[in-house]
Amino acid sequence: LIESIERNPNLPYPHAQLAYYKFNRTDFKGALDEYNLAINIDSTDVDYLLNRGLVKEKLRDYEGSIGDFTKAISLKSDFESAWFNRGNVLTKLNRLQEAIDDYTLAIFYDPHYAAAYYNRALDRNKLGLAKEACEDLRKAEELGQLVSTKVKSKVCLLTKK
Repeated sequence: LIESIERNPNLPYPHAQLAYYKFNRTDFKGALDEYNLAINIDSTDVDYLLNRGLVKEKLRDYEGSIGDFTKAISLKSDFESAWFNRGNVLTKLNRLQEAIDDYTLAIFYDPHYAAAYYNRALDRNKLGLAKEACEDLRKAEELGQLVSTKVKSKVCLLTKK
């Protein structure tokens, strides 16, 4: 990758690949630098934006992360991973209704997105929406998401069928 970048530093892909490599080795600052270079070359690649958003989340730059996910969504409105990951950051910021809305859109674009049902269930539960939370948890489990007995009993305690 280094050789490829040295030969042609104006190709975004090698920078993105190097960023991914650094991310997987928890070099988040290095990954951010490489994604910045890739995005400066090609600011329309939604995967680069998504991945940089994930890096920023790891660096606790939550507003920056939201900005990258939002930009990816503006370029590709049906990008369910961007909706999902923005929902995750919004949950961390305790902006639960906004997170639920994002999880709902992730599910709209991918009705089999088990993790989105699961995360929406947890946020709905925090907002006291027990019935809806339990339904989401059951759907997540039906789609293959592992749901612990502890979580299931806590979320579905008052909504036994």
